Amino acid sequence: DATGELLGFCATAPQRRDGVVGDRGEIWTIGVRPDRQGRGLGRQLLRWGVGRLRDLNVQHIHLSVNGRNEHALRLYEDEGFVRIRTRERWARPVAAA
Repeated sequence: DATGELLGFCATAPQRRDGVVGDRGEIWTIGVRPDRQGRGLGRQLLRWGVGRLRDLNVQHIHLSVNGRNEHALRLYEDEGFVRIRTRERWARPVAAA
């Protein structure tokens, strides 16, 4: 914003082979400061990320999201993303050394 504060971020990653950008890319993460959520910044960041990848001639864009994050799911679906796969996540505690 005008104050120079970081309000959000979007990390993108085009697929590369031998230094050449391929036709696939990923939006790794999008984040908006909690006190600035609900104002459309996430949508702007998502559109920025898609635009950046398209500028690199990426044709297929993937992203991952926690299946319980209803706001993000709705945003991605509103922006034309389609759920193609879900996965289970497993974890276990690790004892301190």
